[in-house]
Amino acid sequence: MKTILLPILILLFIAAGCSDSGVIADFSQHQSAIHNGKEAPDPEYAATIAIAVQVDDTYRVYCSGVLIDKDIVLTAAHCASDDAGIPFTKLYQEGKIFVITGQKANTPDESHRFRVDGLSVHPKHSTAHNEHDLALLWIEREVPEEMALPLPLFKDIDKIKAFEHFHQSIEFSGYGMDENDQDGFRLTAEGTVMNYCKSGNETCAVNDPTGEKLIIPEGSIIHDIEKAGPCIGDSGGPVTVTVDGQKYVLGVTSFGDEYCSVYSVTTTVADHTAWLESTLSPEHDDDCSIHALPVSKRKYPGFWLVMLMLGGAFWVPLRRKAHSSE
Repeated sequence: MKTILLPILILLFIAAGCSDSGVIADFSQHQSAIHNGKEAPDPEYAATIAIAVQVDDTYRVYCSGVLIDKDIVLTAAHCASDDAGIPFTKLYQEGKIFVITGQKANTPDESHRFRVDGLSVHPKHSTAHNEHDLALLWIEREVPEEMALPLPLFKDIDKIKAFEHFHQSIEFSGYGMDENDQDGFRLTAEGTVMNYCKSGNETCAVNDPTGEKLIIPEGSIIHDIEKAGPCIGDSGGPVTVTVDGQKYVLGVTSFGDEYCSVYSVTTTVADHTAWLESTLSPEHDDDCSIHALPVSKRKYPGFWLVMLMLGGAFWVPLRRKAHSSE
């Protein structure tokens, strides 16, 4: 797998919505694209979607996600914040963050484009340690059933423990960079559950190719991706498991090694059920946890959009030495 490094200089941003104003200082994050994967056709993989930035009349994919309701997408928290390698807050306020369905995301027609107009990031998400790496995106209109059907969430922690014991088969899917440095095309790859870092386990770790022993966040699963797996741009893409003929969202891709060839880490749904259920509840009325989209009528100056186009990718890799960026 050829690793592409895109140096992006991000300055200062003020948080939106009800959150406290502040400077986002750490924008480095390992956004783990499917390498050595295969085509992921409709309708089996239609719930896997791309998250893209509008650049003039084009759309640049930088993360992936999964449809869990007709107008709700589950993705990684760092894909919905300013540490994804793009100035997310500003672009979101300008209405330039889109969800895209279909197999090819870089040139979607209007029916496959859905503007993101609401979001909720896990309140305990940590950029430094990749903890609680989940976010929910609300889109401007429902995705038609003939286009994609939402996937149910897998919430059984006890069964995940069994998955670890038997090295349960799973699937990764996303729109990221493949082994030929091409992105924006939905791919899938098979994998297994190797280690389950359940909540309360403070000693879960993996040996990184850099020689560092890295502590893995609680509520995560480690996968061996030596043959195939997620890489650049697949962050937030679903990791699915099939039980009794039904496909479920086990979690979303969070991060992995910088070579995309040793390990990948999934943030599980089961360990974050309380937050998901409370946020998705019809009775949920905490105005500060779901930010509506205040679309500005001012035209965006274009500086950051030019920065986004440099190199043709949106990835600042993270080697995660002692949980700090390079």
